[in-house]
Amino acid sequence: MPQQRKKISCLCCTKGRFNFLKKAIGFYEAQDYPDKELIIFNNSSHSIDLHESLRNRRDIRLINAGEFTNIKDVYNSAVRFCRGEYTAIWDDDDFYLPWHLSTAVKYLDENPDAQAFKPFWQHHWHQNKDYVETILPIANSCEGSNVVRTNLLKEVGFGDEGMGDQHPHPRWQHHVKQWALANENEISYAYVWNGPQHMQGHLTQGFESFSEKNTDYGNQYEQMIAVDPRPDYEKFLSLVKYKKENIDGTYMEYSEKELRALKSRLLGKGVLNTPHTDFILEMPYEDFFISDCGIDENVKALQKCLEEVRELSGATLEIGVYKGGSTREVLEFNYENGLATPHIAIDPYGIIPYNHSDYQLLPTDETSKEYPIYSNRLGNRAFSLIYDLAAKYNQNVLCLKFEDLEFFDRFAGGVPFYYQGSKHLVDFYKFVYIDGQHTTEANWIAFDFFKYRIPYGGIIMFDDIANFNFDYLLPTFEQFSYKEIFRSNTRAAYKRMQPE
Repeated sequence: MPQQRKKISCLCCTKGRFNFLKKAIGFYEAQDYPDKELIIFNNSSHSIDLHESLRNRRDIRLINAGEFTNIKDVYNSAVRFCRGEYTAIWDDDDFYLPWHLSTAVKYLDENPDAQAFKPFWQHHWHQNKDYVETILPIANSCEGSNVVRTNLLKEVGFGDEGMGDQHPHPRWQHHVKQWALANENEISYAYVWNGPQHMQGHLTQGFESFSEKNTDYGNQYEQMIAVDPRPDYEKFLSLVKYKKENIDGTYMEYSEKELRALKSRLLGKGVLNTPHTDFILEMPYEDFFISDCGIDENVKALQKCLEEVRELSGATLEIGVYKGGSTREVLEFNYENGLATPHIAIDPYGIIPYNHSDYQLLPTDETSKEYPIYSNRLGNRAFSLIYDLAAKYNQNVLCLKFEDLEFFDRFAGGVPFYYQGSKHLVDFYKFVYIDGQHTTEANWIAFDFFKYRIPYGGIIMFDDIANFNFDYLLPTFEQFSYKEIFRSNTRAAYKRMQPE
């Protein structure tokens, strides 16, 4: 049975802290995991109202309570509204990178015996310092980084009589027998220290942010709206400097390459003001491909698929080249295995707007940060590097600046390749990788084109499946005898089988 994407609830308890809350909503909006909801539980005599742009959103719910005198009761009441299988503790004054939720879901799905998730490493952003440091989460319990199975929170509850009612988290934390820990390279959270008056639920000072004297009300009649998080991400990136506490208590500085990788990832999520293409074009040659290879499990899945189809006839093809990371994997695999399989790489570039998911409206202008800017300059560099690799490895490659539909229309009868002294018309594709428009319709059209052009034993792989209704395609796969051989939160691969 295919895996079902888990819903995750972001639980944000506050006491009318309007200025913090607007940023918390902005960080929620920046998350790349689509199946989520935000629960805002306001325990204040000052009611909050959502802006009209958020008021009718089904994934954002506001509860004005204003009746509880301790944090334990606040959280126990608030968690009842969470409908997700997982609940993220969404502190209103902390900092969340765009991949926090998707990282948590990935690790919890991979570790079914774990009751909760937290990053093994975290950023620590002290507002009175001119840098952000990266440390192990041992000096503070850092509940704001935790994502917990909701049934545990509802069954066990918050609070701990041994520590008083103002620290809500120890009770459920004591019941966590196993944590899912993200590795060093997947830091997704920054603990922000503004001083005791800005604490939300940490240690004994947690009650301070729920008391009248330290509540940051702002204008109580101001409607809550998501603040654009890009300035905060820009500032964060500019301050990241030190990492990893050494044995002697000192810190190492991040290398330029590590900082470029972090910046590239943030740019890819559309949360920086820096023009994406300009940054990519400035990358050193060795970083250009490397930054687009994807996470380890997906690279391994791609290599496994190539191994599965190694003995088959036919070309390999990808739609959505970007910087060519997957192309490199294909060419290196062919070279290492003594193959000369024709490979076709398709991407229009040209700053063509497109829907990056079923859940995103098409931008109305080419300067929008809502989609990656794939310019012809970027395409020229990507294709030139791909052809350099093809020459190095003696591979047959054809790069086409086409949209997917343009390719389907022009090459329905096959693609001509010229090698070994003759013309070869390629009309069978033993491996197809779809990473173009991430919508249900676009992926259905792609499958419809390739379903009979993939030989028995051939494989079709889809990327970014969380961005569209991938499960809608499953009956069609079954109808045409395509069997699932791999599926993660981001990718899935299906092999064409002989009908029984």
